Amino acid sequence: MYKLENFRSEAEKALNETLSERNALFRALDTGSLICITIVEGIIEYVNGPFLEAVEYPKEYLIGKSYQGLNSGEHDEEFWSEMWKTLKQGKTWRGEICNSAKSGQLVWMDMVMTPIYEDQANIKQYLSISNQITRRKKLEADIILQYNQLEEKQKQLQLQEEILKNTNSAVIITDVNGSITWVNKAFANITGYVKEEVVGRKPGEFLQF
Repeated sequence: MYKLENFRSEAEKALNETLSERNALFRALDTGSLICITIVEGIIEYVNGPFLEAVEYPKEYLIGKSYQGLNSGEHDEEFWSEMWKTLKQGKTWRGEICNSAKSGQLVWMDMVMTPIYEDQANIKQYLSISNQITRRKKLEADIILQYNQLEEKQKQLQLQEEILKNTNSAVIITDVNGSITWVNKAFANITGYVKEEVVGRKPGEFLQF
């Protein structure tokens, strides 16, 4: 009898220690990460403060609502289908999700979502832990936009250069100080001066206007 009571006491102590560790970990996550718990149908059961702050909705509004209500429209059906397929298989899913805040602003989250089991076979809930990456996504979008703009300008310059190269009129390009930086073939044909002879000089030094 003593051994049985001793075993129960040790088991309870180990369980309490495990629960205490998990609660401490959850509290640590709860202070910074964006946490959301839904049931298997996607209905929100719990959200923490940082999550509420990110999406700008009060807790009373979100609890009991479908997570799809935060859908920004940035992801296609294949994206959502693949995510739910992974979770229903009991696997952890990780990806970047774009939600829509109450104000209409896009809220990007780097999310890890994992099933919570009721028993060994049945999934009861899904837990998502996220970091907000909206600022990073905006920077990435700005960089891509700037790159595309530079690429377009480069194409325009190349086109202009081809036109200038192949025109029959003499073309001279100078810097702000009036020194020659570029001349086309027609200039060499008309004046007899090649590019290497005139770059860095001012047109008035050898041309009569």
